[in-house]
Amino acid sequence: TLNKRIDQETIDANNRMSVFLHETLFEHEDTQFKLNFIPKNKFFDNRKIENKSELIITMNPSEIFWKFHDDTYVTIPNDSDFNLGQMSVLLNVKPNQLEARDKRIQVLGFPSSSIPISEVVQHSESVVGNPAIGSASYNPPTLAMDPETGQGKPFNTYVYATQIADVEVDDETGEVEILKIVAVHDCGTPINPMLVEGQIQGGISMGVGFALQEEILFEEGRQINPNLTNYIMPTSLDMPELEVGLVDNYDPTGPFGAKGAGEPTAVPTAAAIMNAIYDAVGVRITRLPATAERVMMAILEKQDSEKTAATG
Repeated sequence: TLNKRIDQETIDANNRMSVFLHETLFEHEDTQFKLNFIPKNKFFDNRKIENKSELIITMNPSEIFWKFHDDTYVTIPNDSDFNLGQMSVLLNVKPNQLEARDKRIQVLGFPSSSIPISEVVQHSESVVGNPAIGSASYNPPTLAMDPETGQGKPFNTYVYATQIADVEVDDETGEVEILKIVAVHDCGTPINPMLVEGQIQGGISMGVGFALQEEILFEEGRQINPNLTNYIMPTSLDMPELEVGLVDNYDPTGPFGAKGAGEPTAVPTAAAIMNAIYDAVGVRITRLPATAERVMMAILEKQDSEKTAATG
């Protein structure tokens, strides 16, 4: 049992009830909270309120009701404005006396008086009718780049990825077909693995377009392919078989051990495809996209150089 004295605090329930919190008696009997008040208004729902009345909050089932002097009760709707802050009602303190720590909401200086954040969220949704929304920010420590040596630590942590491409190249036309791409990414702890896999697949599709299809063309300083009818991008029919692996590697600086996965999903794709083309037909493509024309020209140049070398 915890007894507190609180002065000049007002509660309002849809403008139907206003009380002066003179003394609050808090009793936690598994699922029930009792608050004693001296009322400021003498009537609630046309019922007279005695000078010493009782507000009772039960958690299971969730109810808030007013106890009258004749031991009868009137329920206060859950969607009313009656609250001291969702968590402060549950713990019987003012909101500024609460802190979030170790996945729980607790009273400052009294860690034993705490409830799980999940319970607060459930109470907010099911009892109060409002979503539990919070925000925070964190700027990880970095080290500025040295202008003389170029050394520094511009980012607090780094992500790592490996992608392997399996391709077929038609050495008579230069056409490249990607058969399969395997991508393994270290993005810390994957909080939502399916979402991360989808993000990696999307990044690979961008990399495929960068490698083989997408190119902005100009003529006399004017773009000649400004729309999607002649700016070629990969569709689902152009995508190869994808195999995605996640390296679950807890990062202490990230939220719940997570790191980013976004941009690095598209970075290695084109390089893996170009290396696969070289492995298939022995030519290096140094200008993207690797269109069939460019690949064929590289193959012909290679064949010419080989003939020249053979004839001395």
